[in-house]
Amino acid sequence: MSQLKVLLIDDSDSDAAYVAQILKSQGGNAFMLDRVATLKEAKIKLLDKSFAIALLDLALPDSSGIDTFISLRSQFTDIPIVVLSGMNDNQLAYEIIRRGAQDYLVKGIISGDSIVRCIKYAIERKRLEMAAQRVANEIFLHAPGSIVRFGSDFRIIETNAAFLANFAMPASQVKGKKLFELFPAIPEKELIDNLNRGYSYAASDQYIDFSDNLSSQGKVANVAVWPIINEQNEFTGGILLLEDVSERYELSKQRDAVMAIIAHDLKNPLLGSQRIFELMLNNSFGPIPEHQQDAINTLCRANDNCLHILKNLLQLFSYTSGEQVLLFKEQELLPIIQNCLKEWQPTANLNKQTLFCGIQNGLLRPVLADVQAISYLLNNLISNALKYSPPGSQVEIQGESDQERVRIYVADNGSGIPRELERELFRPFGRTKIGNLQSASSGLGLFLCAQIMRSHQGSIRYAPKKPNGSVFILDFPAYHSPETTF
Repeated sequence: MSQLKVLLIDDSDSDAAYVAQILKSQGGNAFMLDRVATLKEAKIKLLDKSFAIALLDLALPDSSGIDTFISLRSQFTDIPIVVLSGMNDNQLAYEIIRRGAQDYLVKGIISGDSIVRCIKYAIERKRLEMAAQRVANEIFLHAPGSIVRFGSDFRIIETNAAFLANFAMPASQVKGKKLFELFPAIPEKELIDNLNRGYSYAASDQYIDFSDNLSSQGKVANVAVWPIINEQNEFTGGILLLEDVSERYELSKQRDAVMAIIAHDLKNPLLGSQRIFELMLNNSFGPIPEHQQDAINTLCRANDNCLHILKNLLQLFSYTSGEQVLLFKEQELLPIIQNCLKEWQPTANLNKQTLFCGIQNGLLRPVLADVQAISYLLNNLISNALKYSPPGSQVEIQGESDQERVRIYVADNGSGIPRELERELFRPFGRTKIGNLQSASSGLGLFLCAQIMRSHQGSIRYAPKKPNGSVFILDFPAYHSPETTF
């Protein structure tokens, strides 16, 4: 069995002699001891990579305290280090172990056999640690998904083979580049904020433009990013995983384009039918018997429901095809809410219902939003609230905000939604029966609301209202204007 080379870094002759005696008496011929007295000498010695372990005293002529360990560990990450210190300091011992030392022994307290046992255990633990790291590196390099690792400055450190193959880019062209240079579609501020807080980030159907690489065309990918946090709870970089969905996305666009043409072509005759029904009900073609008026009213409502479904379908196709371009600007939500309520006031009056907004000027922080998309979302929620609330009831909009979030509440006094149907609310094409009414739509309205909130980096959820009714909660990130520098 070959001897294990041990490097003792200690300027005390008596301590060095004691360690040499212990290794000889307790370890027999298992260890070969070499000694240096300074940190500088230790760094030179360890360059030959032949040492199995380093025993480090923190108080050296050219370095002292925890900085001694940090300096050695930062340069030699693959060798186990056991600290042999004269300081019996539990806090220091904890901090050094947390930063990567295999053990912390106090001179004069630890026994000889414990020193030998500690050395053997430290070498084995480091061997297992390095083996696990090699496995992790193998998984990273040869995983079928495209993976990028970047540092705290968001510069790319390395990519795996799948990324280079999928995007036809040489490693030299990628390494060292800023993450946002290669992935301009990823929102920089939002990603940085999430990762610095220790949160992950994910987005689907992101367009990735490699405009500086002639051999690689733009791609559409699902993106997931995870932060890497060190022992001090500091952000040190991250991992970005890309799933190339370009082909699937293109097929989906072609399918949606065909469906959009069909929906558009169906809308025109339905609009014509609606106009004829209205003329008949206004007696433009002569008086109509009362029983026929009831039948025509039923046809008119059914026709209107079909138009509503087609409108949502066309809206859905515009989002999924990428034709719906959102214009994000700093917005105050209260004026948008007030305009939507004004639009629905005639309907509320007709049904003897009340629309109420309890949001005061200046209560809500601004958000980054597209006015048309948010208007569509609010109109959909208000329409549903009026539709499923009885005559004489009130539809109420409230809001609140703090430094980070802005929340809007749209509440009604309807019959609410059964618990077993709540999970279907935001799914496309899901039909749910609410109370005694059958929804006239195919469920696309709330699905589109969820899509709009997702595009605004927010969320929408449902909550039951007591004693009866529904509350839909919109949660936006508050917008903070960038500081102006001169």
